[in-house]
Order: sequence, then structure tokens, then C-alpha cells
Amino acid sequence: DRMTATDGERRGVAVGADVVLRAVLGLLALDGRLLLRGRLGGRDRRHRAADTVASFWERTLEAAPVRIDAEAHDRQLAWTSHLPQAIAYALAKSLADRGLSAVSFGSGAKDTTRLAASNPEMWVDILLYNQAAVSEALEQTEGEITELRRLLASRDVAGLRRFLEAAKVFREGIER
Repeated sequence: DRMTATDGERRGVAVGADVVLRAVLGLLALDGRLLLRGRLGGRDRRHRAADTVASFWERTLEAAPVRIDAEAHDRQLAWTSHLPQAIAYALAKSLADRGLSAVSFGSGAKDTTRLAASNPEMWVDILLYNQAAVSEALEQTEGEITELRRLLASRDVAGLRRFLEAAKVFREGIER
């Protein structure tokens, strides 16, 4: 959907083309903690509720729901959603702290910080709720940043090329 649109863009599901929602992968947490907040009680009722949600996603949104336990969901989303969000906020804050003129920002800065235009209140809740998994993801990513800094400091052209190429190959694979 268009929930993370930058200023000046229209927001929300209502303004998105219906093709935006097609083929979306949805993760259902089977213990009911995330989707149902445990209100229904009982394992069978939670699974029936998950069946209902999955059916809705399939029929109405043409999405492809995947059932996953809540802990695996939290670990997965820490890497695929929460880490990118946190990195976008960190980069946007770093750029703001430098006092650089927005006029000088090219597509790289704009594209990479787009997520930072999201609702901070929502993300405070998400990041704190999934703090352990997000912290682990941040720590491992810091390791990659440290490696990048080492490659730059040592002017290791071959190592830097391998680092960037590995990232490029991974990113290209996401679109397949």
C-alpha cells in the first residue's frame, strides 16, 4: 500500500491502484498474538480466525498468506521491515544533523530515506515491541558497516568490489 508515502503524496489504501495489493505476501502469526491479541482464546479458535483472515487476503487482496509462528514472524519482520525502517530513520537523522541543504539530495538520499516519512508513533510501538530481534539485526548490520569502513580505510579495491557486488546480486534477486 502507500502507507509510507512521502510528503505531498496521497496516502492510504484508498488511493492505491488495486494492482498494488496483488501478490502481496502476508504473514499470519498462528498464536494470535499479533493479529488477534489473544482475545478469542484457545488454539482452535485462533487457527479458525487465521483461516478467516487468510481467506480474506486470498480472495479480496489476491495476496499469498503464509502461516508462521509468532516468534519466527518477529525475527523475520525485524530483518525485512523493522531494520530497513530503523536504518531509514537513522540515515535521515544523520543527514538532518549535518544540516545539508535538501536541494543537494539526489535520488539515493530520497529513495533511501523514504521510509523515514512514516508515522513515528507507530514505529516507536513496533520497534519497542520487537526490540530484541531488531537490536540483533542492527548489531549484525553494524558489523557490515564496520566491514565497509575497513575496506574503505584500507583502500581494498578488490574487497570493496566484492562487498558491493554481493549486495548488488542480493538486491537484484529480490525482484525475481
